[in-house]
Amino acid sequence: MVQKEILTFAPYSIFFIGDIYNHFKPLNKKNLMNMYANHQPHLESYLRENSINLLKENDVNKLMEFLKTL
Repeated sequence: MVQKEILTFAPYSIFFIGDIYNHFKPLNKKNLMNMYANHQPHLESYLRENSINLLKENDVNKLMEFLKTL
């Protein structure tokens, strides 16, 4: 075997969101809107006002604090 490529691996985190029935989905805007369909206008305005990166733990914590208030 001859090496033809140099592979680079980097660690990263993926967050998941779940419901009361233990159904988990990756945390992204689409899945978040589906889970909180009843609160979609409030959630959309929050995401518009606050720059939230769903791959950063601090931003996800801020989002979860907001979701507790809904």
